[in-house]
Amino acid sequence: MRQRYTFLIGTASLLLLIAAAQSLLAVAPAAQAQTGGGSASLPTIVLDMSPVAGAIREQGAQMVQAAQAQSAGLARLADVQATSVAQLVDAQATNIARLADAHATDVTQLVQEAQAQRTALAEQSGTAQAGVQYLAQRLANCTVTGTGYVELPAQPDSATAQVDVKSLEVTLDEALKSNAAKVAEFTQQLQGLGLTGDAVRVMNSQIAPVLGDDRAITAYRVLTPLLVTVARPGGTPGSEVLAQVLALGGGSFKDVSFATTDATSIEKDARRQAFAKARAQAAEYAQMAQGQLGDIISISEDVNSRREPLIPGLGKPTIRVINAQVSVVYALKGPCGLPTAVAAPVGR
Repeated sequence: MRQRYTFLIGTASLLLLIAAAQSLLAVAPAAQAQTGGGSASLPTIVLDMSPVAGAIREQGAQMVQAAQAQSAGLARLADVQATSVAQLVDAQATNIARLADAHATDVTQLVQEAQAQRTALAEQSGTAQAGVQYLAQRLANCTVTGTGYVELPAQPDSATAQVDVKSLEVTLDEALKSNAAKVAEFTQQLQGLGLTGDAVRVMNSQIAPVLGDDRAITAYRVLTPLLVTVARPGGTPGSEVLAQVLALGGGSFKDVSFATTDATSIEKDARRQAFAKARAQAAEYAQMAQGQLGDIISISEDVNSRREPLIPGLGKPTIRVINAQVSVVYALKGPCGLPTAVAAPVGR
């Protein structure tokens, strides 16, 4: 700043010297003009400008030196500032590079730790799966099965007797008429027992010729089946009505079948009894194996019905029988090394 003020003061001094010289040079022409250009002469002013010129040159040299010095100072300042900026940039770049390396190292460590954790979790998962498979295999092998079978007769709520009405005559017309009269008579007798409507069903007649020794037709046989249904044959008066129907049929009686309209309750009872037997059998097996019954693993059943004769022999009355077979698989506690808390108590 001091060099800048020196330069300004020198410049102002030079300008003042130049103005003074110009004023002195303008005095002679002005005086001559005022005298009208007469012969009167003015004193001649002789100015020696050599000192001024020397001062000006000296001042200019000083100004040039000051400007050069100032330029050199500015150049040095610019160099210093450029060097400082470069150093600062290098330092910042170095810090950024170090920071990036540090972050990269941290990220690498994090990735390695994550991979290690993933590997550990995979190993733990494999171990857990192996344990589950082992336990499942042990549970599958440590079971006990009980089977129960029950047969219950279905109490019939109806009985149907088949009575065949037969006629034999020489001609077909006579045989048909005779058979129709017998059917009408038998039907009337049944009505006397209170059997009417759907309780008596007359089926289609069957006609067959009777051949002699010479293969000629000697007679005709007509057979008409009647199906007679009696409600509640197991009680009174159903059983008495059925006995009277069979007595009326006489030798024409063919078959009696008993039916149960709804066997749902009997099937449920058969399942219940079969399950109880299956559980008792499984508990007995578990006790023999020095263990206890656990949870139920599976239950299977087979429930159906069949008809059996009340009295052995062909053509005898039959009755419906409901049979149920139930198989229950239990987990076995104890012998397989499983803790007793794994399965449910026997009373479940």
